[in-house]
Amino acid sequence: MKESKSVPTTFVSCIFDETKYDESSLIRFAKTDIPIILFTCPTIYDIVKHIIDSDDKLYHAIYIRPLLPPLWKELHFKDFWVQGLSLPSTRNEEKDTIVHMWNMHSKVQYLNEAVRENPHKSQNFAWIDFDVKHMFHKDETWNMLRTQFGVSGDSEKHLHMPLALQKGSALEPVYGLNVALQNHIWVPGCLDKLSTEQVDSFDFKHHVHWRFCGSFLLGSGQAIKRLYQLYKNQFRIFLVGEENREKNGGAHNVLSWEVNFWAWLEAHDFWNPKWYRANHDDSLIDIPDMYSFHVAQDCVDVTKYKYPYVDLSPYRPGSASYIAYRGKEYLNTRYVNYWIYHLGGYWYPEDEHVLRTKNVLSELVSGCMKPYQDEEEQYEPLPPMTYDEDDIKQAILIPSGFQEIHEDLVQNKRHNVFSEGIEDLRLFESVSDMRTDDCEVGLLKCIGTTCSYSHNERVRMILGTYDLEEKCIKDCITIDPPEGCDTWVEKNWGPIPWKQNGVQADAFIYKWHPLEIGIVEKTDDELIGQLHIVCKQSTPGTVFHDLKGSTPFIPHHYEDEHGETIEGYIGLIHGHEDTTPRQYFHRMVFLEKETYKVKRYTDAFCFIKPSIEFCIGMKYHDERNVWVFWISQMDRDATMVEIPDTWFHNKWVRND
Repeated sequence: MKESKSVPTTFVSCIFDETKYDESSLIRFAKTDIPIILFTCPTIYDIVKHIIDSDDKLYHAIYIRPLLPPLWKELHFKDFWVQGLSLPSTRNEEKDTIVHMWNMHSKVQYLNEAVRENPHKSQNFAWIDFDVKHMFHKDETWNMLRTQFGVSGDSEKHLHMPLALQKGSALEPVYGLNVALQNHIWVPGCLDKLSTEQVDSFDFKHHVHWRFCGSFLLGSGQAIKRLYQLYKNQFRIFLVGEENREKNGGAHNVLSWEVNFWAWLEAHDFWNPKWYRANHDDSLIDIPDMYSFHVAQDCVDVTKYKYPYVDLSPYRPGSASYIAYRGKEYLNTRYVNYWIYHLGGYWYPEDEHVLRTKNVLSELVSGCMKPYQDEEEQYEPLPPMTYDEDDIKQAILIPSGFQEIHEDLVQNKRHNVFSEGIEDLRLFESVSDMRTDDCEVGLLKCIGTTCSYSHNERVRMILGTYDLEEKCIKDCITIDPPEGCDTWVEKNWGPIPWKQNGVQADAFIYKWHPLEIGIVEKTDDELIGQLHIVCKQSTPGTVFHDLKGSTPFIPHHYEDEHGETIEGYIGLIHGHEDTTPRQYFHRMVFLEKETYKVKRYTDAFCFIKPSIEFCIGMKYHDERNVWVFWISQMDRDATMVEIPDTWFHNKWVRND
């Protein structure tokens, strides 16, 4: 990355000794695309520099620098005094030499130098051991490094860490690279925090203590400079401080491990890092609730449109589900009666404080609208026009009208519930229930969430027929979760065609880690079904834990790096952080046709900004090579977003 552009996080590592150099480690780091400053010992500096310079495409994100002067010199320690330091009595005598000990402490020195130079214009900095590949045993871990911190692509990547900062009288969520880390530093470790008595004991300096792992840490530039300042102010005291001589029982003048010094700083309240439990393995970089994400709106080629929805006040349009069916295209838009404030509170137009949902059908036709840019602007569709072939390629989908869908259900409607109606309705064409007038075409079905029609006092999924002629939802059953799942709320089952071993059925993705796909089976009650899991596949936990929904999965294909066509199903899923208000993030996922395994997935992204942002409808526009998404913000502000397929090209991650 020889041209300097701003990236959220710069990594720092060192090759202290030529015997520790391994070119395969260099290649591993290069393939992750993480921006890294690599400090290198003089005996192999020219060799490493030649390798990096010889392949600028592979090593574009790596800067090479010579080693710095010894840390003890920068701390202005006298030679004779340093020579008087002893080593811990219990140590690996072959590895834990005095040179190695100083090298371990100098990690913070090199981080501080990276903050000072900052060639990548970063706000966050991470130390990672050069030989960390011996601790990482999963390809998933290297993939996560790339997706979290890699710099490939033409859009800015943000770093998400759900913190809460006091602003005035309100706690507001914090996200994005500009404010995420503030003055914090994240350090993994194995053991609980120590007391001052423990860190001031004789044994402490003579035995390595794994409160912190030492091989990885991540913090803001300010936090790194703060830690380096602690080395200047407190390290001498830790080694030989007068106040410790009596307590230490002679454990002064001992050059102990860097992780011991960090634990000493923490115990004495000089340092308050964000600690998370990990071991010397893949868990090192599994920082809780932290991941990078893209904002699609940052791309200049992303366009947004606001439909002139029918006024059903106090109901407002929100999320919408899309379906192409029998040569036409339709949209079901959910209208809700409530309003979510920017800090997450709810306003209701009635005193009952009940969430109420209406569903509205629109047929979509090709037309023209001005893109939506400003929150105050309201755009109407342009007048109809005669389209030639080029016009059709530029046309967008707009509603030709709006008709409310009623609920023609035999289920008893329960009253005094917190939510009425059918929420988050997803449309799909059945592959098992065919039309009576055309046995080649499946019925138009829908699945949503209901409390008022549930057969028990729990929130359940409801499956039925979406009748375009009668403008109603009918022939419904409510569905219990798989056996053994004693849940109170079921939501966000993603429809997907199931075609295996000659069997075709309407299936639903129940969960993502592990991936579980189920088919609805009948029960003794004809109005109640139960989901039976027919497929279970492993998925990377660091990516798919707590993800759900979102859109129905549709047939799609792509060409891999060998030019081979890969067929399968594609859809959008989402996860959220329980900040105030919640913050939603999305990923596109491609499942292999034959096995239903996750073949690849995208980096996390949001459409407009991290907030309550929901999407249950999407399509791929072949002629224009764009993805079309129908989203809502704060459960209202219905918006159609078009994103060029090229925007996703460098965001796909293979699930090998």
